[in-house]
Amino acid sequence: KSKLPENPTLQKHMAIMEREIASSNKIISDLLGFAQTRLPEMVPCDINKVIEESLDAVKVPENINIIKELSPDLPARADSDRLRQVFVNLSLNAVQAMRDGGRLKIATRKKDGFIEVEFTDTGCGIPQENKEKICDPFFTTKAQGIGLGLAVTRRIIESHNGIIEVTSEVNKGATFLVKLPIWKEA
Repeated sequence: KSKLPENPTLQKHMAIMEREIASSNKIISDLLGFAQTRLPEMVPCDINKVIEESLDAVKVPENINIIKELSPDLPARADSDRLRQVFVNLSLNAVQAMRDGGRLKIATRKKDGFIEVEFTDTGCGIPQENKEKICDPFFTTKAQGIGLGLAVTRRIIESHNGIIEVTSEVNKGATFLVKLPIWKEA
């Protein structure tokens, strides 16, 4: 891209190619993630750091405000690479649900033996008839999606002995709650 002449048409086409390559990479990653059967590599990790790294990987438009309420001291054993994939998927879905802008709140806390990671957006919400299907492989309501993001997300969370829950109201937003067991040293 840097070697091309300053031609607006060429630059426009290069930007389109970059977006399409990123989209293709996501599809391939989702397919590979869904097909993977390896167990997660459970090591001590900082959940808040994984969230921060995930947000660095997501392009958030200027009309979306990110609010972070991250509690300190969250003792976790997890596969941070796979959790990063979960948090990227949840962040991307939230951003895509807020086409006209809005607010994404990400909160972490300890509760009832779990580390809870909550993603709450002010987007379009999920219709009741779709709530039970959103984590099913290949179910999507997006023109560009293939329906593996949340299926992969659920599989990763379950491989960590965790739980994922969703609450939503159409035109008011959605909340995805990830619960991971608190790590207790032996």
